[in-house]
Amino acid sequence: MSNKEERALRQYETRTVDGDVCTMGAVNPGGSAFVVTTAPGRESLAGRELRKAVPGSRTGYLYLKGNILLMSELPYEDAIGCIDAAPTTCVSRVIPVLCKLRIVGGDWVPPLCAAVAEMGLMRDGDSFTVRCERRGTHSFTSWQLARDLAMAVSRATGATGDYQALTDWTVSVQIYQNDVYMGVHPPAWELKKTITVGRKYAPGERPLNRAEWKLREAIEAFGIDLRAGMVALDLGAAPGGWTKVLAEKGVSVLAVDPAELDQSIASLPNVTHYKCRAEELLTSNQAIPELDLLVDDMSIDPALSAKLLCSLADRLKDGGWAVMTIKFVTGARRRHEAEALAVLGERFEDIRIRRLPHNGFETTAAMRKRPSRDDS
Repeated sequence: MSNKEERALRQYETRTVDGDVCTMGAVNPGGSAFVVTTAPGRESLAGRELRKAVPGSRTGYLYLKGNILLMSELPYEDAIGCIDAAPTTCVSRVIPVLCKLRIVGGDWVPPLCAAVAEMGLMRDGDSFTVRCERRGTHSFTSWQLARDLAMAVSRATGATGDYQALTDWTVSVQIYQNDVYMGVHPPAWELKKTITVGRKYAPGERPLNRAEWKLREAIEAFGIDLRAGMVALDLGAAPGGWTKVLAEKGVSVLAVDPAELDQSIASLPNVTHYKCRAEELLTSNQAIPELDLLVDDMSIDPALSAKLLCSLADRLKDGGWAVMTIKFVTGARRRHEAEALAVLGERFEDIRIRRLPHNGFETTAAMRKRPSRDDS
């Protein structure tokens, strides 16, 4: 990369695009920045390995388990060389990013394309690939956004999108609900390392996923009494960790998720899978029985998650328990908590929140349904 192109990376400045639809700015002005993935639960160890590998660097969490932001004062190529050469045990992928965007509505393609154009790295005749990874709930798939962005970038820069041959550039788009970390870099700059840490669980004892522990801890921490024969609705059920915990207690579980449940869970006689989104369940003609328990571990904006939970409260018995994970789709943890609790207070009472040992990245809320009003 030429000195001119290196300066373009390092001097990218904050700006606003299309009014309040999108704001964008450099992730680490004057330095380098990377999205790094690791195994969920290994973030702390991966962060120590990265800080040791890259002198003077710092790390932070990126909303979801297994995702880390690494920032360094070194140039990109030097930082990548340090990470590549370092012996690591739980660093997986290392993705260079230059700017951060926050998109709160409208068409995502124009602001993303504007960011690529402003970086000024690709030239007429260059080739590139768009790689998009999406975390959250959106009206588009990762593939659709990558395709549409590639066409827009081609028109704006004269470069050619190619998904087959080795290209000059990779456009990386890492989405965390409304926040986007984005970069344009040579393909060789994206590292893929091997996680070599030993087993955390003995053979046959590994949970379906870490979500199991979240609900087990919530049941104990909030004193929720589960009995065989109860009926529960599990929102955001796949792959089935919470459903498994409830089913093991003899609870009949209605699991709601458009994704597939693990076969070992889907085949249980007391599990019924509604293969749809929670919003679709509300607008369908599907009969929902009276519920003893509502649980919600959906990876969406917490205020929206709370609204969906409240919309299903009519099916919950008076005094029935509801448990919800408040996800932090941005770094504004307190704001997300306050917004979710304000919504939940419309239909629930005795609302309690805890940060549980296996769920330190999120807040768990437990509550009871308010008694129905007698309007007669």
